[in-house]
Amino acid sequence: TDGYLKMSLKERNLDDLIFGTVDTWLIWNMSKGHRHITDVSNASRTMMYDINRLEWSNDLTEFFHIPESILPEVVDSAAPELAIIDISGSQIPLNSIAGDQQASLFGHQAFRPGDSKCTYGTGSFVLTNTGNHVSMKTNLLTSIGWKLHGNPAIYCNEGSAFNTGSIIKWIRDNLQLIGSSEASEDAAMKSSPDHGLIFVPALSGLGAPFWLPSARGTIFGITGKTSTYDLVRSALESIAFRIKDIID
Repeated sequence: TDGYLKMSLKERNLDDLIFGTVDTWLIWNMSKGHRHITDVSNASRTMMYDINRLEWSNDLTEFFHIPESILPEVVDSAAPELAIIDISGSQIPLNSIAGDQQASLFGHQAFRPGDSKCTYGTGSFVLTNTGNHVSMKTNLLTSIGWKLHGNPAIYCNEGSAFNTGSIIKWIRDNLQLIGSSEASEDAAMKSSPDHGLIFVPALSGLGAPFWLPSARGTIFGITGKTSTYDLVRSALESIAFRIKDIID
């Protein structure tokens, strides 16, 4: 991607080249090219935005060889008529933009410092509202949660577990230990409470707080008494332990 971008910057006139995140692309198209914007929550995850000064960082854009002239205008996450979008001929005001996990934190009404949420999907994401304070927690991501109607920005810490729901899919489809995702509960309830298994769910590395992309999944403690039910239960337990790793 970096090589392709550098080639594009060299070969194309910067007057007809612009850059942005997915929301930028969607808004550009839905506004018929009238608005080239992103919000602070998305900008803060580009590695080029100064989350303290709330502006594109000259140092970082120079480091990544990105001309600031092609970057989108950064706006609040909510404000009247951030853009007017055209849907089937209807002109609709767009009043809010937000990154997915930050939107989830807001949707869970985690409005006070210390409020947290965990979203479970293919992976899982724990976010904690840190208020107006930029909290640089070791081995966690720090980003902007949202900025509303000209008010000060709200910040958050995030920890990511890469494999949670995908673990259930793996034991269902690849190992065929269960016939459906729902069956994992019944199987786990039939497991021995002292099964002694430790399941490391690193099917695509380990995220926070370890950040080990080269880590590989492992199951410790298998004996002649280990059952299918025990394997399923250890897989479910591994999800809980990964979230505990992040919270701790």
